[in-house]
Amino acid sequence: NRTPNDGDRFYVSVKTSEDVGLPAQGVEDILVALLKLTAQTGFDNPSVSISRYELLKMMKWDNNGRHYRKLERMLDQLVQLTVKTNAFYNPKKESYFRSTFNILDSADYDDAGDSELRIRWASKIFEIFHYGYMKQLDTEFYYSLGNSTTKRIYRWLDKHLTLHPTIEIDVLRFALKVLGYGVSYKYPSQVIQKLGPYLDELYDEGFCRWEVESSLSDSGKKFVFNRITLYTSVLYPRRDYVVEALENRGLNQGAEKLV
Repeated sequence: NRTPNDGDRFYVSVKTSEDVGLPAQGVEDILVALLKLTAQTGFDNPSVSISRYELLKMMKWDNNGRHYRKLERMLDQLVQLTVKTNAFYNPKKESYFRSTFNILDSADYDDAGDSELRIRWASKIFEIFHYGYMKQLDTEFYYSLGNSTTKRIYRWLDKHLTLHPTIEIDVLRFALKVLGYGVSYKYPSQVIQKLGPYLDELYDEGFCRWEVESSLSDSGKKFVFNRITLYTSVLYPRRDYVVEALENRGLNQGAEKLV
């Protein structure tokens, strides 16, 4: 985790109890699924419900006891997880702000695998959802990818390649800042060798091309990504922003109802 002592502009610190430990591989699958369910409500309700069986099916996890136990353990972790960061952006104030928050307030379910799972986002993170813009993610494509690292790379690239057709980033910076790799990866060649198969998967699936070029960046090497697939950028602004914009343009009566 990046902390205030690392000398970087932004930091994120993650803590949890020793009883449950920190979430590991697979937790992003759960968060993507829960965000999709919440987005389907228009981000109007901090609570969503789905059976554990349907959630496993959505994430393309095998329907077996091991995955039920993994899901339960990670839900416990997300309830007890505390995040501290200064990297949240408020577009209305055009400034970053610091926040300390939990991910989930609760996760309730019966022992039966087909019983309803009821999760509730913690109040602060649900508020944070409404500070900025939520971009659509092709969850079918995301869950079709075969590795958690590939999925993480895809999420980052999908966000940035929506804004720009080509993305360039220093190889070591990509490993550290995007993927959270530790200082053991000191040389660009190590990162390229490690990430090559994951990037090849995204190319083989028709998402993006990638190559490595020499650069004047810190490591002397940079990744260059070019998107292959056609896409449409879809943004979800806060409801009150839309109402305010309409009222500023003369629609003084009925703006709220129209939105």
